[in-house]
Amino acid sequence: MLGSVVIECILSVCFYFFLLSVIVSLLIEFVSGLAHIRGRMLKSWFLKIDGTLGESLYNHPLIQGYPDQKATLPSYVEEPTFAKAVLELVTRVGKRLTPPVNPSTGAVTLPPVTAPLSQDAALARLQAGREAEVL
Repeated sequence: MLGSVVIECILSVCFYFFLLSVIVSLLIEFVSGLAHIRGRMLKSWFLKIDGTLGESLYNHPLIQGYPDQKATLPSYVEEPTFAKAVLELVTRVGKRLTPPVNPSTGAVTLPPVTAPLSQDAALARLQAGREAEVL
């Protein structure tokens, strides 16, 4: 057709490689969709963030509202939705961390200051599973 066997051979090989890559990509997407690989990877990433913070973020209604009827795990979260969930979670945590104000005087009531833990005491509490007492 083109008058050169070499050009026709190169074009044929390129076409077959393109066709093979499309078929393999479709198979990979099909298998990963059936196995919910992206959803499991997203969940493991959320839980790697910071234990309770990642779990709270993953269980946030904006993020959990993503899966369709047949899927069990969200496999994708859009940037604005992720940002809204993070901001809502941070403001909720920030409100709990705000020190109480005495309504009659307007003064902030701060918790009593305690002496810092020694390294050995902090290590012992961490090993005993009492992380909240160390922070």
